[in-house]
Amino acid sequence: MKKIFGSFKSIKWQALVVAVPLTLAYPIIKAAISQRNRLMIFADTLLIISLILVALGVLFTFTRFGDFDITRYIFRRGTDKNAKSFAEYKKDREAERRETFNYPLFFGLVYLALSLFISFVFC
Repeated sequence: MKKIFGSFKSIKWQALVVAVPLTLAYPIIKAAISQRNRLMIFADTLLIISLILVALGVLFTFTRFGDFDITRYIFRRGTDKNAKSFAEYKKDREAERRETFNYPLFFGLVYLALSLFISFVFC
C-alpha cells in the first residue's frame, strides 16, 4: 500500500486543508439545496466525485511509477540545451517522485467507502 499511495509521512497538511473542502463542496451544496432525501443525494454525488478521483489517482499512479517518463523525455529533449541521457533523466525524476503522495487515489477510495457506507446503512 505504501508503494501505491507513497509515504504517509509525506502528507502535507496544508494540502489536506485545501483538498477536503474542495472535493466535498459539490456533494454538500447539492444535498443542501435538494428538497427531499438529502442523504441519498449526498451519497450519490459523493460516489460520482469518488469515481472521478479514483480515475485521476490511477493516472497519477502511472506518473509516479514512471510510465510516462520516456514520452516526457522525448518531448523535452528537443528544447533542452544540455540534453541528458535517458538514464540520468529517469534517475532525477525518481528522486523527485519519491516525496509525492497520491492524494486523488487516497481521497477517492475514502469517499467511495464513505458513500457505500452511507448508502447501505442509512438509505
